[in-house]
Amino acid sequence: MKEPDRIVGFTELDGIKIPFELMKDSFDLRLYNPTKQNAFEWLKNCFNRSKKHEWIKEVIIKGQTSEDFLIFLGTVDNPNNYNGFLTYHVNWYYIAKKDSGPIDEVRFFGRDIECFYNPIRAFKQEIVFKEDDTKVIESMSVQTKKDNEFYCGQFESKYGKIDVSCYAYAIMHFDSKSPLDSESRIKLKVPNTIGVEELITLANNVRKLLVYVCYRSNIAFSNIMVFSTTTNGEKQEIGKLVFKDSKSNENIDKAEKRIIKAEYLQEYISELLSSIENNEMPYGHFCESITDRSNYPISRIIMILAAFEGEFKRIYGGDAKRSQAYKDIKLEVVNLLEDYANKHKGKKRKYIVSIAKGIKNSDLSYGDNLLYALEDCKEIMIPFVLKKYDGNYEDIINDVCTNINELRNSIAHCNLDFELEARHLDDIKIVEEMIYVIRLHKLGIETKVIQRAIRDLFNEIIAI
Repeated sequence: MKEPDRIVGFTELDGIKIPFELMKDSFDLRLYNPTKQNAFEWLKNCFNRSKKHEWIKEVIIKGQTSEDFLIFLGTVDNPNNYNGFLTYHVNWYYIAKKDSGPIDEVRFFGRDIECFYNPIRAFKQEIVFKEDDTKVIESMSVQTKKDNEFYCGQFESKYGKIDVSCYAYAIMHFDSKSPLDSESRIKLKVPNTIGVEELITLANNVRKLLVYVCYRSNIAFSNIMVFSTTTNGEKQEIGKLVFKDSKSNENIDKAEKRIIKAEYLQEYISELLSSIENNEMPYGHFCESITDRSNYPISRIIMILAAFEGEFKRIYGGDAKRSQAYKDIKLEVVNLLEDYANKHKGKKRKYIVSIAKGIKNSDLSYGDNLLYALEDCKEIMIPFVLKKYDGNYEDIINDVCTNINELRNSIAHCNLDFELEARHLDDIKIVEEMIYVIRLHKLGIETKVIQRAIRDLFNEIIAI
């Protein structure tokens, strides 16, 4: 769907029809009709709202453009006010045909997607050499493939069972020095029709998937096409979703190499999307860019340690190394204390609940949990551990876990005498890799495939 050069039209505010214009370069939405509220009243309301200690609400402003398209603009309820003229900073907008059908398919495009699923799959290349011993090329040919869809599985969502696939296809440019090109995309097929808010959720989930496989947050979509199924069963493009960050400034050569590719994950891509939708994956430790991944300030180390701690509990559960008898007794003690608390009131009940909670949340040390994971994933981690340290795997990981435990406790208790040593960076890198390894291992991906994924993502110079 071709987007208008200028996005101007009308929206409603407090029951009044107001002309607007979306500035595409800055993503500012300007309303060209002054509100009844003057600047003093607006400022007073801002101060009153801050005293309520509430998050600023996300809102969707709806309008109709001069070309008769419907438009939905995602922003927050905190506009700038210039003598009554309001300007909203927009995070995304969705523009659609006025009488379009319901949304049931979304296609995502971008450089990061092409790094994830290489568009060269759209071509079949053939080289013919001369039959003599010269090894001279006699001819070369490139053909387009008919079936380039890569099925990535299906996951259960609150919108129904969503099918996920990647696809590469050829593009022909007439009267060009490079007549053949290719492009790849990620497609989500939704069984139940969805609205704009659900569309944004799905788009954010796909973005989080790409953040995860790239280990960086500067992900950009060049195009997001939205489709509906007609009464004839044909797909019809009905709209376009645009986010503010639609251009990536990442080094494409590095981006193509430092990523977990789609062929490594295969049908497990859908399982990762399911975990993302259920908020079961950490995101606070990711870097902005590939360059930032080489820097390890204390703030980043803290987030890496926290990410592993959360992933460990999600993958292995609490008390992973404890016997079943220990777990049963611990549960019994907690239940007894909770029953005892219900027989009391006031501070006494509060103290008993606090003691029960402390026992319930008691766990092995950070180092013990890391050691358990390294032992569980020994076959996967051997080449990465032995690349960083000399010695026996078991002795090395014991030292790593002791160091990490001391590091974590020093940071947690603000030990001012603690000094970060060069050895600690290699220890932290082990933790970084383990955040991925334990999840991919749980999914059931083969050892060699996980090793290749870790090698590529972390730029490990190891032959797998």
